[in-house]
Amino acid sequence: MSTTAKTQLRLVEVHGEKLTTTSLVIAEQFGRSHKNVLRSLDKLKDRLKFVPISYSDKYGREQKMYQLDERSFLIAMPFIGGKKIRGRANCAGR
Repeated sequence: MSTTAKTQLRLVEVHGEKLTTTSLVIAEQFGRSHKNVLRSLDKLKDRLKFVPISYSDKYGREQKMYQLDERSFLIAMPFIGGKKIRGRANCAGR
């Protein structure tokens, strides 16, 4: 499987008929710290639809995470940014 296919599979999950992702996956895939992604999403909470969920960190502690639907992810990305999204945006503009 190619690196691109692995990234696409990791970024999106299917729940029923909806495509979703999480704030933690966004942080990992776009080179941002998770706390900064959470902060960006919190600022957009009136415009986005996300579900607060949790995960266990490497120390076994429960940590906050958000699950976003496809529309919310697309709205949030310009505000979340990161090195990888900027690089992809520059390539798309050519």
